[in-house]
Amino acid sequence: SSLQGSILQGWVDFNKDGDGKRLWTLLEQAKREDMRVGVISTARITHATPAATFAHINDRNNENAIALQALPGDATYNRRLGDGIDLLFGGGRQFFVPTTTIDDEGGSGSRTDGRDLRTEFQTKGYSYVYNTAGFNSLTRKSLPVLGLFERCHMEYEYDRPSDAGGEPSVTDMTLKAIDLLS
Repeated sequence: SSLQGSILQGWVDFNKDGDGKRLWTLLEQAKREDMRVGVISTARITHATPAATFAHINDRNNENAIALQALPGDATYNRRLGDGIDLLFGGGRQFFVPTTTIDDEGGSGSRTDGRDLRTEFQTKGYSYVYNTAGFNSLTRKSLPVLGLFERCHMEYEYDRPSDAGGEPSVTDMTLKAIDLLS
């Protein structure tokens, strides 16, 4: 019927690939209630599991696009996040750095669009940290904050002490997030 066709077209337009209604993520629901929110992961922050809390990208491997959904003001920004995610801690710096740029610890980026999202997040008011010294200096006044401690996934606990810039443990990140967001 015509009505059924209109509803299906609405789903396609809303979700862009027609696989169903776009559901509300946990972070979107919390932001709707005016809560502060954060994402902490020892994986890449743009990896499928942490990204599921803030992004609506149907290709888990499109981590460059996932990073943009967390950037307030970007054309693809997830507007359900209101003024933005208050805290992002994890790995995955490569998806925030262009291929033509060497990152904070000597690695290359993977963004082919030439955009340096570290700078763009800072322009939107985010504090940016990539090592233990920057992490330890964070206070509530630092919010919102983007902490990208590795180019890819963060180091295993055993290897963490030998990391070039130093990086916090998942326990450190969790305790810091509780302090900053409370």
